[in-house]
Amino acid sequence: MERRKRPKRPGANRRLPRIDLVKPRFDPVWNERKQNGNGQGGSPAPRRWSKDLKRIGDRAEEVVFKHLKDTLSGRAKKNLHWRARSGEVPGWDIDYKDANGRKVAVEVQGTGGSSFSNIEITGKEWEAACRLGRQFCLYLVARCRSKEPVIEVLRNLKQMHCNRKILLQPTSFRLELLRR
Repeated sequence: MERRKRPKRPGANRRLPRIDLVKPRFDPVWNERKQNGNGQGGSPAPRRWSKDLKRIGDRAEEVVFKHLKDTLSGRAKKNLHWRARSGEVPGWDIDYKDANGRKVAVEVQGTGGSSFSNIEITGKEWEAACRLGRQFCLYLVARCRSKEPVIEVLRNLKQMHCNRKILLQPTSFRLELLRR
């Protein structure tokens, strides 16, 4: 019996352009949602996980790391660390020390699409964003599989939340049974 091959998803195994050929540009990639009458966003969007989520996330981090390496000054560039690639999970993916010696934490989110309607961050990432304030940056990388990915940087998520510029909604909770 002959086995039929399943059609491949568009872009699933497409080769990524070499990172040295990638030229990101900065533009908004965040789609704003209208608030309903009680100041909340609309109904939560359903989760859609890409089958190559890890590959997209790794590529987005690679794009941001290259961008930072190409644009940071000497001292900051010298202290640039890609934590996620090393297996570290401090609540962000990349960090460096700015000209004043302060740590800047960079969380990266990526999509192969042209924009984001929402993202998910972990409790540890939100905790880091609150603790570090202005020193925590969220880099959103759209079209991250292309030669021209688009980056938008959101700074100080805690302040954005306090000013109602972003909506934070819990999407899951971990339940653990405790023995007495």
